[in-house]
Amino acid sequence: MPRHANLAEALKERALRHADGTALAHPADDGTEHRVSYAALDARADAVAAWLRARDAAGRRVLLAMDPGPHAAVALLGCLYAGAAAVPVPAPSASRTDAERTASIVRDAAVDLVLTETAHATETSRRLSRVGRAGLTCLAVDGLRPDAYADAPRQPVRTTTDSLALLAYDSGPATAPRGALLTHGSLTAAMAGLRRTLGTDRHSRIGGWLPRRHTPGLIGQVLHPLWLGATAVTLPAEPFRTDPLGWLRAISRHGITETIAPDILHARCAALLGDEPPAGLDLSRWRTALNAGEPVSPGTMAAFPHRCAPLGLRP
Repeated sequence: MPRHANLAEALKERALRHADGTALAHPADDGTEHRVSYAALDARADAVAAWLRARDAAGRRVLLAMDPGPHAAVALLGCLYAGAAAVPVPAPSASRTDAERTASIVRDAAVDLVLTETAHATETSRRLSRVGRAGLTCLAVDGLRPDAYADAPRQPVRTTTDSLALLAYDSGPATAPRGALLTHGSLTAAMAGLRRTLGTDRHSRIGGWLPRRHTPGLIGQVLHPLWLGATAVTLPAEPFRTDPLGWLRAISRHGITETIAPDILHARCAALLGDEPPAGLDLSRWRTALNAGEPVSPGTMAAFPHRCAPLGLRP
């Protein structure tokens, strides 16, 4: 793959080269798969980038309060195209811990703009008001037409490898989360490292349910497949908390080839599969299972491939 000045240029190049390919796949409510082409994703990201450029967002920090799915990917690429730094947080929910964490991140990151979705716009604005940031300009990404800025530049803002691309709050307590400053250069290096380690390529279908506000979910399950020119399969997290085997059904249904999950999910699936795995699951297209939990149990690592072998998983 050719070298690029920043991650945004690499992502733009993939979008243009694979315009008709499937960039995003997301489970639809009727059980089918909703697909977004690279051309459609790029057009929507360009519109978000133009909106951000009109507000001098280059070099500034932009809060992303989104559900996992296509809108979040559009917002992330829009930030990168505009030369802004994305600060992902969970969409507003009933979780008091998430609300406290988001409030702390807003204060610590000193965000300048906000990207969200129509379903969360009102509550996002309300929560910003509670932390004294009522004046922040907020855009519901799903309400922005792809042709809203048809005359705007389509090339990403020129940034360097040292420019901030992502501010990720993976660690620390809710009241004092700690952010990691990730540059375009470090993310590009991570992309190449993931490709070497996982054996991914543009034919991969990479998917999982890890939260997109954390780096394994955001980088491994969204940015990496888009950097490859492959397909990102964005799975909602909630079903797998009560139905762990739903994860395996999703891998089978969507033909996922690489995925990331914590040790506990591998362990629960191994226990539930037992000696007689359910019929109808095909794991033969699955190439790499990354156990990203802490701690990683040797017992899980032995039991999981053994239980899944009858379903086509190659240990």
